[in-house]
Amino acid sequence: CLRGTIAPGTPCNVNVSFVPTQAGPRSATITIVDSDPSSPHKVTVSGIGSELSVPSMLIFGKQLTVGKKAWLTLSAKNMRPTSISISSVAGVGSDFQVTNTTCVGSLAPGSSCSIQVQFGPKAAGPRWGQVDIIDTDPGSPHQVRLVGTGISSGVPAATLPAEENPGYRGDGDDD
Repeated sequence: CLRGTIAPGTPCNVNVSFVPTQAGPRSATITIVDSDPSSPHKVTVSGIGSELSVPSMLIFGKQLTVGKKAWLTLSAKNMRPTSISISSVAGVGSDFQVTNTTCVGSLAPGSSCSIQVQFGPKAAGPRWGQVDIIDTDPGSPHQVRLVGTGISSGVPAATLPAEENPGYRGDGDDD
């Protein structure tokens, strides 16, 4: 829809990327100039730059029988030139829990820590949760979305390719 005519009632989508150059709150204004009498149109966008690097999502790619358990590990890395103090790492959601972490306390510049997450579906179907990380970085709290699928006993388990699930370690659904 850039440099073109848009018919009345037709949407125009504009994709915006957030790539902060500094930690902390960041904002910008997008200005759209068109032939409408109310032009220009201004939209303010904002985000929070973070120097604690964590994945946005952790996917347990292999479907898991209800009552079984699997574990994946996620990493957090301090990208800032000073230490980050991590006060809390907690799992949210009845099907997921943090079983081990090295991410509590001071994380030195350039250092990484790990969080082991257990998936134990309590019901069949898609299951969701998250890991919340509370720290002194301006982007805190950091949230990592957790996704897994439970299946009933006796239902053949489908799998995702290993490259989508490199850290998978389960306890009994590997036929």
